[in-house]
Amino acid sequence: MIIGVIAEYNPFHNGHYYHLQKLKKTYPESKILICMVGHFSQRGEPTILDKWTRAGCAIQAGADMVFELPFALATSKAESYAQAGTLLLKSLGAQYLSFGSEFPDPKSYLNLARKIMKAKEDLDFQGLLKQASLPRALQTWIDLSKEEQAILQSPNDILALEYCQAILNFGLDLNLLPIPRLHQDNPYKIFIHSASQLRKWAQSQDQEKGIQSMPSFSYLPYKETDFSYEAKLKQLFIYNHHFHQSQGRILQDPGINHYLYKNWVVENRPLKDLSTKKYTQARLQRDLVHLVFDLSLKDQKDLLTQVQDYHRLLAARKNSLTYLRPYKLQTRFVKGLDSSLSNIYQMSLKETILRNLLLENQAPSDYTKSPLIL
Repeated sequence: MIIGVIAEYNPFHNGHYYHLQKLKKTYPESKILICMVGHFSQRGEPTILDKWTRAGCAIQAGADMVFELPFALATSKAESYAQAGTLLLKSLGAQYLSFGSEFPDPKSYLNLARKIMKAKEDLDFQGLLKQASLPRALQTWIDLSKEEQAILQSPNDILALEYCQAILNFGLDLNLLPIPRLHQDNPYKIFIHSASQLRKWAQSQDQEKGIQSMPSFSYLPYKETDFSYEAKLKQLFIYNHHFHQSQGRILQDPGINHYLYKNWVVENRPLKDLSTKKYTQARLQRDLVHLVFDLSLKDQKDLLTQVQDYHRLLAARKNSLTYLRPYKLQTRFVKGLDSSLSNIYQMSLKETILRNLLLENQAPSDYTKSPLIL
């Protein structure tokens, strides 16, 4: 039984630990494959801990193998992120897709995903989506059960719906394996705080508040992090704004570039205060890092056709290495630079360098770092 998980682990906390342990205890003969973002999250932020440290945390918590989700797709909108993750996991032999869930019945997600896919085929609904969020648009367009409405109110469950749509669209033979998500008042008395809360504490240098919400092997590197990167990112953006002429091809809406420059640079407003109904915080952050990275929309679309061949191992359990033999794994970075996937490897190298420019805690070089085997 091969179980796949799409994750960021930014940072790795008790909820992630519980999820992997639950899978291991319920399916002891299974192999757990993680498809994990590299040095930037889906929101376009640099990760608190480097990708090898987070991959090691996943292995210590029960995962068998951790593979990298390429930068261009890891920092894309939810639809592309979900498509890339499911395609990569299936190409590695995954039979099940597991995720944390408020609703443990897979049929609830699949049925709602089918409704969403049918609605998206209607041009009028597509027009409605330009004026309202997906949950609001659906609530005015179709009749939804109370459970379906609740699913649409949870960001994590909305991402699960994107997984379902990717599975249905590509005809992937991936069965859903939702695991009930723990909350602060759980019967196991496990301290739970969200990854977003832990990031906020890191940004304000209050990491000690997260000590009970993280396994020790994750907390120890987390407490040493300096997660203040906005000033450095602004300098890179200013340089790009003045000396790059490629914003039009990079962004779907080049107006974001001018909006950021006027409000973030000229008026010196904090980045967290710039979100609007049109430009969400996640979208601003993603487009900002794409501008600095010089990543085009075409790069992202092209990469989706290659992701099934990008089997870059970050970490593995020693007794799982025999499972990997049938797959064309690229464990040496320099060999990847000479392969047909050299563009992805170049992006991975640039991603690591960009994160190291933004954060004080330096990640190891892609050139020299080998997969972590535990």
